[in-house]
Amino acid sequence: MNTDILFAFAGLITAAIIAAYGIPSIIKVANIKKLYDKPGGRKTHKGFVPNLGGIPIFAAFFIAFLCWADFSGSSQWQYLLLGLIILHFIGVKDDISPLVPAKKLMGQVLAASILVIPGRFRINNLHGVLGIHQLPMAIAIPLSIFAVIVIINSFNLIDGIDGLAAGLSIIIAAAFAVTFWQKGMYNPLVAAMILTGALISFLFYNHQPARIFMGDTGSMGIGYLMAAFSFEFVNIANMPGKALFHHNPSVVIAFLIIPLFDTLRVFSLRIFNKKSPFTADRNHVHHRLQSLGLEHKNISLIFYSVNILFIGLAFLMKDLNPNVFILVIVGTSVFLASVPNFLLHQRAKWETGKIQPAPAIHITTIFANQAVESVPAKQPVANKMPLN
Repeated sequence: MNTDILFAFAGLITAAIIAAYGIPSIIKVANIKKLYDKPGGRKTHKGFVPNLGGIPIFAAFFIAFLCWADFSGSSQWQYLLLGLIILHFIGVKDDISPLVPAKKLMGQVLAASILVIPGRFRINNLHGVLGIHQLPMAIAIPLSIFAVIVIINSFNLIDGIDGLAAGLSIIIAAAFAVTFWQKGMYNPLVAAMILTGALISFLFYNHQPARIFMGDTGSMGIGYLMAAFSFEFVNIANMPGKALFHHNPSVVIAFLIIPLFDTLRVFSLRIFNKKSPFTADRNHVHHRLQSLGLEHKNISLIFYSVNILFIGLAFLMKDLNPNVFILVIVGTSVFLASVPNFLLHQRAKWETGKIQPAPAIHITTIFANQAVESVPAKQPVANKMPLN
């Protein structure tokens, strides 16, 4: 097992080096060919930023995995790479010349089907979630394909500000890697570590102000790999070896809670407002935080901290019933997601004069009140300015 972690770190370093050398080249080519993500509309960046960062991420993962993975025991991982290649070229096409959603969805279904059916990455057991354990194949296959598509699109949608999707993915992939290492799962460990290495190099160029975006090429590929890691995580419950977490879908939900919950939230709001769930808007939580005046780097740090919090909850509550645990993490997510909206609502009331903040909490107001008391009765007192 010690050699496993050494090879995994070798894979991480290999991917980090390939991505570090590849990203500047992609930026240069994108500038020459004017392949930019243009500002305007819902987009918050101000300049013309290349959006093909998914290409060096894919190249780093693919080359490093071919170097360090073990393909002797099973063809399972070859099918994962095949699906990843299909998804990669769909993403490149979409980043250069946007595809209609139906065509993009067809490509996602094809890649997910390859991963689930011949690749055998699937959810075979819910381990007591909703009282369900072993799943028949007729349910496991379509459920798994649907789950892959949901996870792909959740990472696609969370990629809205500088550094957010890359940083979250590093945290999640590292958490998966720890569990795979504890269970002696070599290929999943190597894959998670390689993805982490590629994203560390990418984040160096993607933090605010971003010099490159990962685009759909990167976000869809990351979501695809996270789905594969999730299935491997759930299906190793009966393997020997200690583990920090129980291997059931509730823990996977805790790992992926930010992209999954945000996607569910915005889709629900759109449907409630009688709009297509695929209609673009600014209802994501990171958009709400932007409206409060926070910068990209601060928003990303908040989300990193929240994701680490949920991973910590998965560790602390690992002996809790999975159904109760899901209620806890969903309830916590609802509360945290409502905070920006509450603050925006309060600010709107202050700006329209419907409510005033309590004077006692402002030290300037305290001093102003003292000054008023010391003024002689006949001397006019200046009106206090309203506090914004």
